[in-house]
Amino acid sequence: MKVRKKCIKRIFFLFILVFFPFCRGTTIPDSNPEIKTEKVRIELSCVLESGENIDYILQEMAIESNERYKITECLKEYLDMRSCMPGDSIIVFKDLDENFLKLDYVKNIFMRFTVTKIDTFYKAEKIEIPPSIAISTITGTVSSSLYETFLGIGESHELVFDYADIFAWVIDFLTEVQNGDTFEIIVEREFFKNNFIRNKRIIAASYKGEIGTYYAFYFMDLDGKEDYYDEVGNSLRKQLLKTPLQYRRISSYFSLRRLHPILKVRRPHYGVDFAAPNGTPISSVGDGHVVFAGWKGGYGKLVVINHPNSFKTYYGHLSRIKKGIVAGAKVKQGEVIGNVGSTGLSTGPHLHFGIKKYGKWINPLKVDLPPADPISEKYKELYLEEMEKLKLGMLFFCCFKPRPL
Repeated sequence: MKVRKKCIKRIFFLFILVFFPFCRGTTIPDSNPEIKTEKVRIELSCVLESGENIDYILQEMAIESNERYKITECLKEYLDMRSCMPGDSIIVFKDLDENFLKLDYVKNIFMRFTVTKIDTFYKAEKIEIPPSIAISTITGTVSSSLYETFLGIGESHELVFDYADIFAWVIDFLTEVQNGDTFEIIVEREFFKNNFIRNKRIIAASYKGEIGTYYAFYFMDLDGKEDYYDEVGNSLRKQLLKTPLQYRRISSYFSLRRLHPILKVRRPHYGVDFAAPNGTPISSVGDGHVVFAGWKGGYGKLVVINHPNSFKTYYGHLSRIKKGIVAGAKVKQGEVIGNVGSTGLSTGPHLHFGIKKYGKWINPLKVDLPPADPISEKYKELYLEEMEKLKLGMLFFCCFKPRPL
C-alpha cells in the first residue's frame, strides 16, 4: 500500500492465546483446543495540513471513494467539517487485508470523533473527556517589571496579561510599578490526568504597593452579568481604559507649548505620545463608534472614536488601520483598531493619543474617568459574603492549595 511519507504506519501483532485443557498427569486430548485470537491491525496516522480535508487524507490512506463517502457522511452527524483545522490528527485502523475498521479524528486531548465499521454499517460517536478544575493561589513580589516577575516564578505570559487587564483601569503597570510591590491571585486551572493544561479564570486578585492597595473579585449574578468588583461592590472597570496599548515609554506629554520635533516651533500638543515598536496593537479605550478612519495631515493614519458621556478619542500615526474600522463602525472596549506606526509628521514609531470631553482637549493622563455600573443592590449581600471568603483565602493562601472543585 502506498501512503505519503508523513502518514505513520504501525502494525500491531496482538498476542494469540492458546488454552489447552491439561493438568499434571494427564494427556492432551485429541479434540481441537479452544483458541482465542485478535486480528492483526494496521494503524495509519496523519496530521491535517493547510488546504487538506478528511476526504483527501482518506484517499492518501488508500480508502476507496465509496467508503470515503460513507465515512465522511457518518462523521458529519457530529463533526462540522468547517471546524477541521490544520494540526488536527486523523488515525485510521485497518486489518491485514486492508479493510477499514475504524477512524479517530482527534481535535485535542479533550475531544475526538470516531467512525467504526460494523459489518456493512458505519457508526459515528463524539467522545469528550472533560478536564478537572483546581483552584490555585499565586503570590509574588515585584523585583523588576511585573511581566518578568511572573515569568520568574514560573507563570505564563497569558496569566500576567489577564491579571493586568483586570486592573487596567486603575493601575498603569508600566509606570506605577515599584520593586517590592506584592500581588496575590486565586485562579482556576485545568488539569488533564494530573497534568497542568492551562489557566482559566482569575477569581480574585490583589496588588499592594506605593500606589495603594487594590482588590478585584470576580462575580456573576443570577441574571448572568459578570464583572470584577472591589471590596464594596464597585466595578473595577471604567468607561475608558487608562491606555490604548502596551508601550515602552511616554515620549511626549500633554502640553500647551511643546517644541515640535520636526517643525521646530512651539505649539500645543493635545495628547500623549506612547513610544512602542512598529506594529504594536492599538485598542479602543472604550465602547463607541468610529467617526473617522483614514489619512489626516500631520496625524498620518488616524482613527477617531465617539464614546458615551461626550468623550472622543484620537489615535494617530498608525502604520495600518484594522480592516472593518471605518466611519460608522461600532467598537468594543479593548478591541484592536490598528497598529503603531510613524505616518504623518513623526520622527519614529509611536502612538499619538488624545481625548476630548465636551469638545475640549483634556490630558489623557489626568482625566477623571467615570466608572462602569456597580453591582446590583439585590445581589450585593451575596457578593459581599463571597468576597469576604475570597479575601480570607488570599490572606491565608495556604488554605487554597490546588484541589478539585
